[in-house]
Amino acid sequence: MEQNPINSLELAIMELEFNRTTHELTRYVPSIDDIFAQRLTYFLIETRRAAFAQANQMSTLKNILAYFHVSYMTYYDWRFKWYHLLPSNVKKWIN
Repeated sequence: MEQNPINSLELAIMELEFNRTTHELTRYVPSIDDIFAQRLTYFLIETRRAAFAQANQMSTLKNILAYFHVSYMTYYDWRFKWYHLLPSNVKKWIN
């Protein structure tokens, strides 16, 4: 059993998802998007890379991938699949 408590980022994402889903379920015809955890993880990796770059803070790809427990092989596979979906404000910082 993992000993680490839920961190504030995980808690915020959980709260957003709960509120979004609850709101959709109150509609006559709910429209609840599927969540693809791997794709979301890739987007979070790239968002973190962009944030570090924008703040002129050094962080290696190795450190960011370790934070998310993702291997280089997996990251590059995901990048090949989903890079084109990233918003332009993220793309401009990670090229």
